[in-house]
Amino acid sequence: MYTPSAFREIGTERIHEVLAKHPFATLVLPRGIDESPFVSHIPLLHDTASNELRGHVAKVNAIGRLEGNTSALAIFHGPNAYVSPSWYETKRVSGKVVPTWNYVVVHVHGKLTIVHDPNWILDNVSQLSDAHEKGMATPWAVTDAPDEYITQLRRSIVGIKLTISSMEAQFKLSQNKHSGDFFGVLNGMRSTPGGDGIADWMVRVQDEIRK
Repeated sequence: MYTPSAFREIGTERIHEVLAKHPFATLVLPRGIDESPFVSHIPLLHDTASNELRGHVAKVNAIGRLEGNTSALAIFHGPNAYVSPSWYETKRVSGKVVPTWNYVVVHVHGKLTIVHDPNWILDNVSQLSDAHEKGMATPWAVTDAPDEYITQLRRSIVGIKLTISSMEAQFKLSQNKHSGDFFGVLNGMRSTPGGDGIADWMVRVQDEIRK
């Protein structure tokens, strides 16, 4: 991933936070030289103890039929938002401004293994649902469904385990702008529906730069 130095994020805790808060990933695996890659969009759990991403796909998914260890890339998208040139202080001074986009993204590289063990698959389904049901008024659990129903569904999926070799993160949050432009963007984000996610990250990164 091309990443200008101003936007390169190396803070492990912040990178892990993106994986935890935005687990719906784009999983990309190579195919033949002249063929499109395999792509799936699935939630993945990050297990820091084992340094793995874990999830599952349908058996009929082409990824679920792969064998051995396969190079893979998982892309996690955090908040993102359009940046209007009208927010920049520089617009009023020289007019030399153009639109851009602020975003948070993490690329996770590693080797993907298909898991057929039914207990592993059931554990993964339970962990995924527990993670996302947490905080619900009435949390649902896998054990709420009939055993035979869960068994039937489990037979239609396979587990996937991505052993992480490296992570790269790009947090493009107007860090390269002078104070007037930065806070113009920040205020613009705060006043735009859906902009608070990026605004919060802008504040956090700016506070870190000032330390």
